[in-house]
Amino acid sequence: MQELAIGTGTASHSPAHLARLFALKLDRLMPELGFERMVLEATGTEPLAHRQAPLHTGPEEAGADLTALAELLDRAAPRVALSRPLPLDSHWPEYAAAPAAPQAVPVVPTGWGGPIRPVRLLAEPLPVTVTMEEPGGVPLQLLQGTRRHRVLAALGPERLEPEWWGEDAHRPARDYYRLQTAEGPRLWVCRLREGAAAPRWFLHGELA
Repeated sequence: MQELAIGTGTASHSPAHLARLFALKLDRLMPELGFERMVLEATGTEPLAHRQAPLHTGPEEAGADLTALAELLDRAAPRVALSRPLPLDSHWPEYAAAPAAPQAVPVVPTGWGGPIRPVRLLAEPLPVTVTMEEPGGVPLQLLQGTRRHRVLAALGPERLEPEWWGEDAHRPARDYYRLQTAEGPRLWVCRLREGAAAPRWFLHGELA
């Protein structure tokens, strides 16, 4: 017995779309002397809501064909890993979003997305060496490995306290700065507030 399984992100009754999804996997079958019987089984179903098609197409409808988008995601899913960011109710940067299925409908927590955040958040913050005019001041220069960044403008600090109800309550608070460098990148860096100890700086992301 050989099996092929397909799935759609949203309910679909399009024979052409389902046939295309099966066609992507047909080369996995090994017919050898042929098949004696073929069975098609729907192991999961759900109601399909119909929508009224617009009587005319204008600029406001451009790109609004959600059915075409859902079918594109179904065809791409077997080839590449797809996800969308799901907003979470946390101000701690690494917990503010999580990957979810591309068809998931996010529920945005109140106040989420207010502060400016990087378009690319590093999974592991990179330690950097920072030069300042005075202790506790604004960064003037960053050294990341062998790369040197000269700071043209800085905004901050933005103080973020650890979430006392979570597992990271013991972590030190962070002071974040948004930096425009002479070399081009706009960086998001933070300084750990660890009392009298020498401050440690980390590069946490790149801004748009």
